[in-house]
Amino acid sequence: MMVKLLTILYLMLSLSCLAQDDSLYPLQSRFLGEQSQPNVVFKTSNNRRPLLSYIKPYYVRYLEDASKRSQFVMQVRDGRIYQQGRLFSNSFDRHGLNIQKSIFVLSQDNQVYFAQKYKPNIFHHSSLVSGESVKFAGEVVILDGEIIAISNRSGHYLPDESGYEVFKRELKNMGYSGQFPELSERSDITRESEVIKRVLERLNFCGDMYL
Repeated sequence: MMVKLLTILYLMLSLSCLAQDDSLYPLQSRFLGEQSQPNVVFKTSNNRRPLLSYIKPYYVRYLEDASKRSQFVMQVRDGRIYQQGRLFSNSFDRHGLNIQKSIFVLSQDNQVYFAQKYKPNIFHHSSLVSGESVKFAGEVVILDGEIIAISNRSGHYLPDESGYEVFKRELKNMGYSGQFPELSERSDITRESEVIKRVLERLNFCGDMYL
């Protein structure tokens, strides 16, 4: 009896080791305190402090509770991506092809949060989870509820490609049935020729819906 019990315990421990937690990406140390210390983050072409910040200090906005984060939750219905009950698409301009993108994170509890309006020095990846560690983060282009392009571009978390595998797994678990594009490594996906080509093809297919 004791041998059987020990065998069961051994098997349980082995399984728990195999089902170890996913890797987490912590907030980069240089951003610590960005929500309470002014001017921690700057995003200018010459990497200098904006003149306005000397008059009005910048603080990064953190969504500190579930109620504030609720409007940024990614939902999946009928295999496609929704937000706040609506099928989600980024905005596009076919003439200038001004492709909008969203920032997103996969939180520790496997919730995906994303926001289309990224505001340097005010709203970043860290804003969506109040600076907590994440399982993945990056930028994404979504059209008609389907992911067209995705990257791991996040200076706050610097996730690697393995995080993308976790992200894909969790979206499948949520019921997402679309294709997953190849991950763009820390690049601006709105400037990649292949992404522009994909978006144009989809826009032409959809007619004037997104103009």
